[in-house]
Amino acid sequence: MDRRLATVDHDAELYKERNTVERLINKLKAWRGMRPATTRPRKAASPGFTCVPR
Repeated sequence: MDRRLATVDHDAELYKERNTVERLINKLKAWRGMRPATTRPRKAASPGFTCVPR
């Protein structure tokens, strides 16, 4: 049973794109949360290369 008195116009394509982006962001957040807090960033790929902050 539809309880809405009036229909709401919307752009279906825009909604579809926005929904896709929202789902991607949520998946990235979930994936990021699975990493243990004790995980450290990887060392430099090359042993001779050092990144020093300025």
